[in-house]
Amino acid sequence: MYLTYDEFKSLEISDISEENFKETIAKAETQIDMVTNFFYANGLHDLQNDLISSNKRLNMRAKAFKKALGIIIYYAVETGVSSSNDAISGNVKSLSIGRTHLDTSGLPLLLTVNQPYLTKPWLYCFTGDFIQRSGLPMMPRVPLRFCNQSIILKLKNGKTDLYNKPDFDDYQIDNMVYQPQTIYSGDNNSRKITANAIAFLYPGISTNVPKLKSTDVGSKLVFDGDELTITNIVTNLDPYSNEVYSYELEVL
Repeated sequence: MYLTYDEFKSLEISDISEENFKETIAKAETQIDMVTNFFYANGLHDLQNDLISSNKRLNMRAKAFKKALGIIIYYAVETGVSSSNDAISGNVKSLSIGRTHLDTSGLPLLLTVNQPYLTKPWLYCFTGDFIQRSGLPMMPRVPLRFCNQSIILKLKNGKTDLYNKPDFDDYQIDNMVYQPQTIYSGDNNSRKITANAIAFLYPGISTNVPKLKSTDVGSKLVFDGDELTITNIVTNLDPYSNEVYSYELEVL
């Protein structure tokens, strides 16, 4: 392991929990090995010896390596991005997927601890006698700190209870977004309300998200003690990995 949790805390990058650190460290080490051409991997160079070396250049290189790894860990925890499968290339200022919109206009395309969800963060790592700048262009994700609501999702399981009513499987989902919003169908003369809120679920950020399908319409969710019926499910795919980016559950 290149970095311990105590070392991470001493970098003063973030106050993420030790549990989140442990969940992220392995993938983060793989990322930094890739962008530094495995400089400290497999005994090619000794990170610990460089840290205590009297050679200023070696010492500075090792400290920069650990700090870069700490930034990767912080970025992964805050955004849910932990591999280049989520990457996009190009100078993207904003992104809209479904009704989720992220805008980084006016922000420098440089990862800092105050701007955790930028489109193109850069890692500055010392390798040998020079500084290698390694770009990791990432698909922007909704920052974890913006997802503060919770729901209980009650999906129909195809069974019925003693009163011949549908039976449900319950899923407690945290770190999602619940947005009151009235949705209509029809024209001005015959409009009707089809939903009065949307629940946004972000797999990889929201917890315990099941795979949803169109047949789950009619299932229920509970928010703040109120039970609502799902009237429509919108599935948004990541255009680069073809994995689910988000679900939008319209409820009434």
